Amino acid sequence: MIQRAIIPLSALLALAAVSGRPHLFAILAISLAVALCWRRLARVMSRARPGPSSLPRIRISDIRPGRLVQLLGPVLDMPGFRDVRNAIEQGVKPHILRSGTAENPRLLGTRSVLYLVLSVMVMAPAGAALALLVDPALAAVAVLPAAALGAYQVMLRSRTSDRRSAIEGELAPFAAMAGIMESASVSLFSTMSMISKSGIFPAMRKEGRRISDMASLGMSPTDALMDLAASHPNPSFRDLISGYVSSFNTGGADTAAYLQGQAGRVFRSMQSRMSSYARQAEGMAQVMLVIMMLVPMMGLSMTFFASGHHAQSLMLVMLVALPLVAAVMVWLAHSRQPVSSEGAAVSIWILPAGAACSILAYMLGGQIWEMIGSGVAAGCITNAVLTRRYLARAAGVEAALPEFMRQMTRLRNIGIDVGRSIGMARETAFGGPFDALLAGIHRRMAAGEPLEAAVAGSDIPSRNARIVFLMLGKIHESGGGTAKTLDDITRWVTEYADAKKEMVASLRGSLMTAFVGPVLMVMMSAISDRMAEEFGSIGPSHLGGALGSISIAPDPLGLSQALTVVASACMGVVLSKINYYSARHTLFTGIITASTMGLIYAAPYFPDF
Repeated sequence: MIQRAIIPLSALLALAAVSGRPHLFAILAISLAVALCWRRLARVMSRARPGPSSLPRIRISDIRPGRLVQLLGPVLDMPGFRDVRNAIEQGVKPHILRSGTAENPRLLGTRSVLYLVLSVMVMAPAGAALALLVDPALAAVAVLPAAALGAYQVMLRSRTSDRRSAIEGELAPFAAMAGIMESASVSLFSTMSMISKSGIFPAMRKEGRRISDMASLGMSPTDALMDLAASHPNPSFRDLISGYVSSFNTGGADTAAYLQGQAGRVFRSMQSRMSSYARQAEGMAQVMLVIMMLVPMMGLSMTFFASGHHAQSLMLVMLVALPLVAAVMVWLAHSRQPVSSEGAAVSIWILPAGAACSILAYMLGGQIWEMIGSGVAAGCITNAVLTRRYLARAAGVEAALPEFMRQMTRLRNIGIDVGRSIGMARETAFGGPFDALLAGIHRRMAAGEPLEAAVAGSDIPSRNARIVFLMLGKIHESGGGTAKTLDDITRWVTEYADAKKEMVASLRGSLMTAFVGPVLMVMMSAISDRMAEEFGSIGPSHLGGALGSISIAPDPLGLSQALTVVASACMGVVLSKINYYSARHTLFTGIITASTMGLIYAAPYFPDF
């Protein structure tokens, strides 16, 4: 069908050239070039695939990378494309190893060349058409297919970075756990295999599965650990594993002492990162305050000089850009946080509650800022109420953990094993959430379950508590563990809790930004609104020179108030991430948004500035 269209296209192209219509001539020339390329491709395919049809019929459901590789195989095997494919294949091999993903480098190279060919077939004609019909600068669109050559390398580099940073946040508690378990005669390989079956460390769980898979294929535990360390992107984790394997192979060093020494080094590094994060968090909070305070005022001040349509368009763009800025700030805070978050999952009722309040505000004739603010505040507060119990349980269990471990150490010092110590510690009042947790574990043990199974079947909201009970269960099962082992656990829990409390206390100053920010934003909006009223009351005859061109956009205050509400909500999300390590702590965001709405309602009663 396409081959038959070549002759009519050629005739129309000649007529367009004679008639002097350049746009029509360009469109027909591009169509003819596509038809000729398609015919050339059909000839190549007919030589490679003998049959009644030179080009098989392709359905939309057949357009998959594997199917396209088969169809365009002769083209991809041409010398130039083959060299590019081989270069990409060699380039992605080290990144595949470091990213820890199961990918075929040859397949990635073939797909890169395939996407390059397909994108050139689409973007080259599109770039030519845009350059001829719209603007010559748009010819740069034809360069976009080159991105296909490095797409997989970028993807693998991103996975490598994620793997490195994910391990960094879990390394300190993992190193402490590995050292304690090693002193209880549980090897590092067994510890990582145990972690691979639990959900305590998500990133370390993947590493444990990797060494378990390698061991199932016939590798020894030490060889599996060394192979994991050889290509791991995190230098601290790589040094920890390789040093342990070296100590184990030589036999002259105490592996438990080595792991405990490494755990101390990693813990000191984490403390340093905590202090650094506390200093950076204050700067991020101040930057967020400046951005969120200036944007609404800038949007309203632009209405003095721009026409109504352009001013409103600019404010709508700012309304969309503010959440994007907040997302970038959340990402920056996440990348610098030394500990991972343990926030509760977001409730499914957050969206229905927010949507219901927004619809109610609309039905009552509310403005756009009232619909946005009521929806955000209602959704965030609803989620906070529904997740409050989980967060309170996690905080209670975390606070009681050091005292519980001190009690366990005292009982172990007088010769009582771990299982009986838990039953006796249950008689001590540690606090409501922790007492309920101990009672549940004791009931399971009384029913005949071993300690490790009783711990696995219990809902433990704190990660540190899950680590402690997992170690206690493994120590009880192995029959090892002395009073010194429990004392090491107690010391680690106490030091970790103290370091975290110190960091949280240093971050409290940035919370004042959240309460000062809405007041300043509403005051700036009120000042700008009164300036707009003053300019609007001055007639054109009273304005001379350049001031005569000032115009006030219709209803600028509504959009400015919407900007203020969105800015306060974004600031609440960012500060929640900074101070509570998770944006899922939505109570803070809901309170800040509701406070901003209250200040906007009270703004008409503010004194003149």
